[in-house]
Amino acid sequence: MVSRKIGVCFILLLAFASVVIGVVLGVDDGVYFFEYGSSYCPHCSPLHEFLSQNFPGKAFFCDFSVNRTCEELFSELVSKGFPPYIPSTFIVKNGKVVGAVVGDIEDVGFWENTVKKASELANSTHIPVWMGEK
Repeated sequence: MVSRKIGVCFILLLAFASVVIGVVLGVDDGVYFFEYGSSYCPHCSPLHEFLSQNFPGKAFFCDFSVNRTCEELFSELVSKGFPPYIPSTFIVKNGKVVGAVVGDIEDVGFWENTVKKASELANSTHIPVWMGEK
């Protein structure tokens, strides 16, 4: 696990993204997965399909190739210190970003354990970032 200290601006940006997810998509409670990526990325679409199948109604894909806002938001995250790799999936619980996973990990047990670990650290000043192999 790689944990990075996140600056105030970065936390505010993530909090804003969480609020947008909650308000616009009507998902303000529970656990949700918000993935940044591109339909041209060989790992992004398979990960989104995996998350959608295993966590129905809880996976959202922000596709750079069709949505400039997605690209701009991810670029802002990277400028604040987030690793510049896709797919990057943010774990949102009760409207708050509690963790992030970089890479294509298609293992239900991994995601369940990561949500649990991230939730335990939710009140920390850090947002844990897990790095996958792909």
